[in-house]
Amino acid sequence: MKRLLEKGGETVLNLLEVRNELSVRGKNGISFLLAATIIWTIITVIFLQPFGIKEKNVFMLYSTGLMFPLAIIISKMIKADWKANDNPLSKLGLYLNLAQIMYFPIIFWAFVKSPNNMVLFFAVITGAHFFSIWLAL
Repeated sequence: MKRLLEKGGETVLNLLEVRNELSVRGKNGISFLLAATIIWTIITVIFLQPFGIKEKNVFMLYSTGLMFPLAIIISKMIKADWKANDNPLSKLGLYLNLAQIMYFPIIFWAFVKSPNNMVLFFAVITGAHFFSIWLAL
């Protein structure tokens, strides 16, 4: 692939090529989507249990800790390159995902002030995360 282009005496990065390469190597992030599907299945099972709402919310938060290890395992199974260290856009993806940390105070606020609606807050934040990824594509 031709990552660099010559334009007017300057060498510039071909963003479309780099983005497409990252998409193909990472298999469009399907490993993270599959891991999220598993996590939301676990959350559904948790909320079908006869526990109190605070316990359900704690178990829901704990279940999200499985996201990254599951995604790595699935990436290995489907042979997707989830890091792509040699691609300049991979660091941008990392920074954009780290920006999602700003949502945690909202989750903790919901846990304290509105425990019955915490799963709704969590679902909206998850949807916003995937929407921001979709916009980046």
